[in-house]
Amino acid sequence: MKLKNCLLLTAGILLSAFSQTHAESGQCGDSVHWTFENSVLTVFGQGILYGRPYEYLKDQIKTVIIDEGITGIAEGAFYVFDSITSVTFPRSLVNIDIWAFFSCSGLRTVITLNPIPPYIPSWEAFTSYGQITAHVPFGSLESYQSAHIWNWFGLVELDPVSDFVSATGVILHKDSLLLSKDFQFQFFAFVSPVDATNKNVIWQSDNPQVVTVSENGLVTAVSAGSAIISVTTADGGFEAATKVIVTEAGGICGDNLTWLLSDSVLTVSGTGSMWSLDEWQGIGIQSSFRKRIKTIILEEGLTSIDAQFFSNWTNLISVVIPESVTHIGMCAFENCYSLTSVTIPESVTSIGIWAFSYCYSLTSVYIPGNLTAIPNGCFEECHSLTSINIPESVTSIGEWAFAGTGLVSITIPRSVSRIGNFAFGSCHSLEKITVSYPEPIRIDPLVFYHVFNNEALELGSIILEVPHGCFSVYAGFEVWSEFNIVESPGSDATLKSLTLDNGISFLFSPDILDYKFDVKNVIDSITITA
Repeated sequence: MKLKNCLLLTAGILLSAFSQTHAESGQCGDSVHWTFENSVLTVFGQGILYGRPYEYLKDQIKTVIIDEGITGIAEGAFYVFDSITSVTFPRSLVNIDIWAFFSCSGLRTVITLNPIPPYIPSWEAFTSYGQITAHVPFGSLESYQSAHIWNWFGLVELDPVSDFVSATGVILHKDSLLLSKDFQFQFFAFVSPVDATNKNVIWQSDNPQVVTVSENGLVTAVSAGSAIISVTTADGGFEAATKVIVTEAGGICGDNLTWLLSDSVLTVSGTGSMWSLDEWQGIGIQSSFRKRIKTIILEEGLTSIDAQFFSNWTNLISVVIPESVTHIGMCAFENCYSLTSVTIPESVTSIGIWAFSYCYSLTSVYIPGNLTAIPNGCFEECHSLTSINIPESVTSIGEWAFAGTGLVSITIPRSVSRIGNFAFGSCHSLEKITVSYPEPIRIDPLVFYHVFNNEALELGSIILEVPHGCFSVYAGFEVWSEFNIVESPGSDATLKSLTLDNGISFLFSPDILDYKFDVKNVIDSITITA
């Protein structure tokens, strides 16, 4: 099958996707981004793809296009994405890690443009190799046939003549950009169609005294002013351009929000919601900017923190979230390795998946009493988090919610009716779990299992404290029975000088047992031993 035919259906899709505002997009690496449109997930940028912020779209993604500039695909990037049918790898790709496409049962077509086979360290990178056809560059068939793992695919060599596809245009992923002086921003150019053979481009700035641009599209703000950044395709001379405005030390980050940078402190003031990560031009995705920020002050009036907004701000130590905030978006503080504590105000009613994942230094978190769900991966791999208070308002603990944390003990309130798989996977420091259910809720054994590490906790070494009188119930219940079960101590409740009329029923209700007394005469005192 020819390369042109393999990608023909996706060619128009990608061009359309970047001609309008994206409903679905985000960041999946230090300088790597993704966008989703019409069943196609496109990954672009520079470096290694990692994380799974697009996981909520897994049932809709059918085609994955990894664009030029991506050098590696990290562990588990598309694990169990059953709907994927085809994947395209660029010439720049050199490594595909374990679990990257494992259990992608629908995958049938792989197109790789690197004449040197990308390194695959384990057979668990893919599944059902015999059902997948891998299309490799002309002249590289022998290399792939002799490459470990690759020789398990059905290999087909592309024809350089019939498969040559001319460029028909080029677009930039931003129409305009606001930058602060001395900061940088990575532009990306998308040559159409997606299967164009020659995607080389030439970058230029019409005012290098204000903005310079590298041969790879990295712009640097030199001084206040404006400049036009243009890109031209080597094949056909097609052009695209965008305007860059450079300011000194501040800007806008929402319709009614402004930001100000002073030393290592970033202050956001105003009212309403922050723009999306892609819209916060000049701040949102610059690694050079993020490294300067240690403290973030979000002033009263801000209502929501958008998805991935502060993701990968690795030197961020503290953040002040005001009572006006009601929502914290998906991956909002993911990979903030230096963040030590977070107080989530009572006003917050929803938190997105993986909001605080991989915050390795996070030691304390306050969860508000209005929150009903702790979402998937919310605190995953927060190694320093040893304890947390789950309020009675929480009814659901999502998949991976506390996986890989340093939790020593945890109390699961009676309000929780669901605990997702892997929620406490790899919590190796866990010594005690306290529950208050008179009857245990049903959970899967995978709640305490970590799929990527392929390991389960030794449940027999963990104390499970259950309500008084409930030992036998838990001992006969799947999964819970594997713990070291102990009962909470009983208590005495004494009622002094209780007076009731004849025939009145008195109901005494401790946590577990109900006691009912029918009285015919006056009661002076009662002692109940639970």
